[in-house]
Amino acid sequence: MKIKFKFSILPVLLLFVFINIGTAQQITEKIELGHTIYLNSVYLGEGRQVHIYLPPDYEQTKNRYPVLYLLDGGFHFHHATGIVQFLSNNGRMPRAIVAAIPNTNRNRDFTPIAAEERPGSGGADKFLDFLQKELIPHIDENYRTHDYRILFGHSLTAMFACYTLASRPEIFKAYIAASPYLMQDDELVLKKAKDAFDKNGAAASDLYMTIGNEPRYTESMEKFTSLLKQPAAADINWKYKVMDSEDHGSVVHKTIYDGLEFIYSGWRIPADSANDIKSIEKHYKTLSEKFGYEIKATEFVLNRLGYQKLQADKVDEAVRIFEQNVKLYPESANVYDSLAEAYERAGRIELAAENYKTAVENGKKTNDANLNIFVTNLKRVEEKLK
Repeated sequence: MKIKFKFSILPVLLLFVFINIGTAQQITEKIELGHTIYLNSVYLGEGRQVHIYLPPDYEQTKNRYPVLYLLDGGFHFHHATGIVQFLSNNGRMPRAIVAAIPNTNRNRDFTPIAAEERPGSGGADKFLDFLQKELIPHIDENYRTHDYRILFGHSLTAMFACYTLASRPEIFKAYIAASPYLMQDDELVLKKAKDAFDKNGAAASDLYMTIGNEPRYTESMEKFTSLLKQPAAADINWKYKVMDSEDHGSVVHKTIYDGLEFIYSGWRIPADSANDIKSIEKHYKTLSEKFGYEIKATEFVLNRLGYQKLQADKVDEAVRIFEQNVKLYPESANVYDSLAEAYERAGRIELAAENYKTAVENGKKTNDANLNIFVTNLKRVEEKLK
């Protein structure tokens, strides 16, 4: 397989800042949503674009991330990445990579069988080959990923997501399907799913499905949910929701939001567990067992707990928590600044200066927004050492 790989900045928003210094000056700053890679696919016989979103902390850590694969990616990259960033910033899901695949021939790529009324259709298995043997290996090789993958689709591509669950369940761990077009080809995907589940059972996975105010979708969806209630599908954790106030187009955004919350239900640490380091560690151990890979307490959660202890004048406990944060996130500038503040409160000024210095060094490397604060803190303790 030959792969061409290059970066291309996606269309960006422009931020205009006007400064009053006599005559107003316009400063234009680019806000980058992501970049685009180009693959030459042997299985599809064509070049394909894939838009990539990386978490805000990607360059500041060595963390690995789950990946959300977006079908119809040209339509959904912008709003889906906003949802991922919002939910992860609020502790409701992990930071994640998004790989969005724009369409070239939708009817070809997402239909399992050819039909006369759809010239060139029936390429679903070739598209699965592209995903499984070309795109996913490329993403895993070039980005720091976990093998926890989520597939999203809408309408025809949501039907394809259900087809993937039935035919190649080893590729993805979770699925989000907005208005899946399961009535296609005399409900072929429903029959494929029943045969697969009866023969091999369903693989353990999460599945979130919706329809809007779309009466003609109801019958096939009810048939599918009946199938999911059978013992053969017991390992699928699923939810189906009818969004009566949405139509076929608007159902997508809410489905992605609610689907990610469903998949990551229990991710957010309960308030009564966030005040104790052992409870925090237990929470993330439980998440690791659920999702199948090691999940560490986040920098934010530990930092918040450390400052709670500091404000309660439990300085030694705060130091231990901040030291743990440094151990887990050594590339961060903020963790050293917080540890230095605790050392300063404890009267350990030399250690405070040492960690403020590291905060400044890391902050310069990553262009940290709080760099000026780190510099001010370092100057203050250096004065104390004179």
